[in-house]
Amino acid sequence: HLEMSDAMLGSTLLALGGSITDFMTGLVSVLSLENEQPDVSLWLGGLVGAGLFATTVVVSLVPLCSDGGAQMDAKALSRDLGFRSLANVLVITFACLGYFNAFLGIVMTACYVVYVLITLRETSKTETQANPPDARPSVAEDLS
Repeated sequence: HLEMSDAMLGSTLLALGGSITDFMTGLVSVLSLENEQPDVSLWLGGLVGAGLFATTVVVSLVPLCSDGGAQMDAKALSRDLGFRSLANVLVITFACLGYFNAFLGIVMTACYVVYVLITLRETSKTETQANPPDARPSVAEDLS
């Protein structure tokens, strides 16, 4: 079984599972042979709409449906929303320029890799603080 923290599962496997339809829609729209210049407006609208839905409706329904609200890790939430905001700013910037290109793809992929690495580092640090490794016995204790 996978021994991953909730934060790592959320930022990798669950993110992949939740985004695979967006990926496939984007891939189909780019690979469509009808136009020389692929129309990605459906894909981009769906992607932005799904993100907006998750950030507004889903985030509001979880505490509304639980008794007394939901507890959150403020540091993790700040990290996640910070990277999401950065990604949104990048997409908006390139949308205002009127095109998406390989450079944007490289920058966005690099942002995601940095996000996963920071999440991994923070969760490893938190787990180590919560469960410190057992102190090794001294040499004298080993001999007795």
